[in-house]
Amino acid sequence: MRAIAAVLLLSLATGAPALAEGAHENDNGRFTFKEVPDGMLRLDGRTGQVSLCSKVAEWACRTLADDRAALEEEIGRLLDENEALRKQLAARAPVPPETVPPNAAPPPPPAVAPAPPKQGERELNLPSDADVNRMMAFLEKMWRRLLDMAQRTQRELDQDRPRAQKNGI
Repeated sequence: MRAIAAVLLLSLATGAPALAEGAHENDNGRFTFKEVPDGMLRLDGRTGQVSLCSKVAEWACRTLADDRAALEEEIGRLLDENEALRKQLAARAPVPPETVPPNAAPPPPPAVAPAPPKQGERELNLPSDADVNRMMAFLEKMWRRLLDMAQRTQRELDQDRPRAQKNGI
């Protein structure tokens, strides 16, 4: 029994510093290592920085270039610009409600003058909405007439069938 207790105490005494060192080294999984041909990649779980660790004379880690800092700087600049624009917009005096009649239509968009045709090109004259509406009405009228004609023809054929069957045709 004493031998077992002695072995247990000895193993705890030698294993406890290793366990404590491993917990400190991991630091809640802050660093992750990946072996690569040039050495080891080290990912810092807190900052996101990636370093390449290699052994020349001794082990040294070199932080790799990261676009993240530039992106964060650009995000910060855009946030500042956005805040400044919001302040400018808030500083503008709102339009008093009595100056704008409630039933006033918004002003029509400015007319864009068509560019003159280049030499050797013909000018494109598109139909107006009224022209398109007239054409659609005409096509609809023609379609209805065609359907009426098909229905009349079908009725005439249906009426002629019983006569043809009586005559033996």
